[in-house]
Amino acid sequence: MKAINFLRALMFAVSILFISCEDEPVDPQTSIENTNVVCSDPSNVTATRSTNTTMATVLWDDNGDQHSWQVQYGNSGFVLGSGTTVYSNAPSKIFTGLLETAGYDFYVRSQCFENQYSNWIGPITVPPLGVITTEEYWPRAQQNQWIFSVDNVNQQPWKIVSTDVINDNTYYTFQLIDGEPIRRIRKSAVGDYFDRYDDYTDADTTISGNETIILKDYLPVNSSWTNTYTETTTTIGLPPEDLSVEVVSTILERGASVTVPSGTFNDVIIVKRVKTATSLTLPTTVTTTTYWFAKNHGPVQVQTEIDGVITIEKLAAHILY
Repeated sequence: MKAINFLRALMFAVSILFISCEDEPVDPQTSIENTNVVCSDPSNVTATRSTNTTMATVLWDDNGDQHSWQVQYGNSGFVLGSGTTVYSNAPSKIFTGLLETAGYDFYVRSQCFENQYSNWIGPITVPPLGVITTEEYWPRAQQNQWIFSVDNVNQQPWKIVSTDVINDNTYYTFQLIDGEPIRRIRKSAVGDYFDRYDDYTDADTTISGNETIILKDYLPVNSSWTNTYTETTTTIGLPPEDLSVEVVSTILERGASVTVPSGTFNDVIIVKRVKTATSLTLPTTVTTTTYWFAKNHGPVQVQTEIDGVITIEKLAAHILY
């Protein structure tokens, strides 16, 4: 009798086990499918401040296999993984409570399954208000050249012929122009354009070189900066003569237009540079040079005034690589 009762109990337990298994949803392919599916990256990601400048809207395109997304954001330059992550079930997200004086970076990725994500796309940056991002106002590449005319007479070209590393900075060196020192330019990451002249020797006289910032392309109108240096003239048989030089540069206009022989250029920054040179033995001289820098083209016009005499160089042609 005990054996029969034990057998009945065992059969009842087995029947319960089979009934439980049949009631559970089973999808033996799920784990296999998840490992083979590629989760598409979101595309065309944009981020802009709203009219309410404490808000920003992030938008992206849904590529079909995505149903939810993650957006990670933080102050500009934050390390991915250290920001704030939020979720979205639509290809957009609005952020509130942003500071007008701060910039923000945004990253977006798709979520296709519980633990399956695309790559992070970003950073997409919303800059702080009032900040102008650097652009390209003097393209630098070997063989780039600018030919200016004065009174319809073409001058020797400004042609970049090499690159040189000086004090760990890469300069683009121009072809030598008769009667002038070797000229080199470079641009910093923030948008400072450095204009460097080497020492210049003519017969028995040597004039020391200098380096100044000719353009800060991220500054608003009326912004100024000052460079100072000592220019030493050495002539064989004579004591050295020092000039104290101050160059004050000012952004006169942004988004200007100018027409020169090579065409009309828009998105132009106009910079006026006033150079004052003084010494103990020579009279003070003032030279005013105004540059027109066109976005993606470089200098397109240069006006120089010395002792009331004005010379205007206008771009006749340029070749960019």
